Amino acid sequence: PLIPEANETVSVSATIVDDGSISSSVLHYGFASNALNQTVNMTASGNTYTANIPGYSSGTDVYFKISATDNESNESQSSVYQYQVAEEAGTISLPFLEDFNDETLGIFVQYSVTGSEQYWENDDYNSTYFAKMSNYNGSTNIENEDWMITPAINLNDYTGEILEFQSAMQDYSDNSTEIFLKYSLNYSGSGNPNTASWVDLSSQALWSDGDYNWVSSGEIDLSNISGSSVHIAFIYESEDGTGK
Repeated sequence: PLIPEANETVSVSATIVDDGSISSSVLHYGFASNALNQTVNMTASGNTYTANIPGYSSGTDVYFKISATDNESNESQSSVYQYQVAEEAGTISLPFLEDFNDETLGIFVQYSVTGSEQYWENDDYNSTYFAKMSNYNGSTNIENEDWMITPAINLNDYTGEILEFQSAMQDYSDNSTEIFLKYSLNYSGSGNPNTASWVDLSSQALWSDGDYNWVSSGEIDLSNISGSSVHIAFIYESEDGTGK
């Protein structure tokens, strides 16, 4: 998984080939990129080598790499990779502010329906932190459907509720990329959000006009929504070859 849940085991696999044979392959992992002091011998099935990283608590950053040695004692190493265990979602109490300054997605849960290469993540520019989604993989733009969802909110406990946020986007003349704002009364809080029903609030918000200009959404009225378990989501959708 790109973003494992708390205590979820992560399986790492690699295809390793050599002009002779592979004598050993080792998974190295740890909690800093320069301190991969935990090791696991990988199990081979043909050219595919697999090993597991144990589950860790919410918010833990895990770094790992793979080393392989052939029958002539030549060793190769992969790049260092990293993932962060998902934060516990919990339930939101109002009023609530998420500024992303802890360098994570905070209380939000990320779910990728389409597109395994990109997902919502924390980023910053000039020390301003934000949640970012892009479908550019370094060489091209690919199809994505990625959700960033709040924990449950009991809107029955409040009156006069409003939502406000800021957005900054880049616009391209050929883009087929959209961001939506929706809410659900029957989402379970985990798993594919398309199994639930969602109501679109996108037209009630003001969005960035491009060139990465920050724009306030204005106050979005939630006061007519009733429910003890309401989830609010930002959804990023893009097609191959287009993006913002």
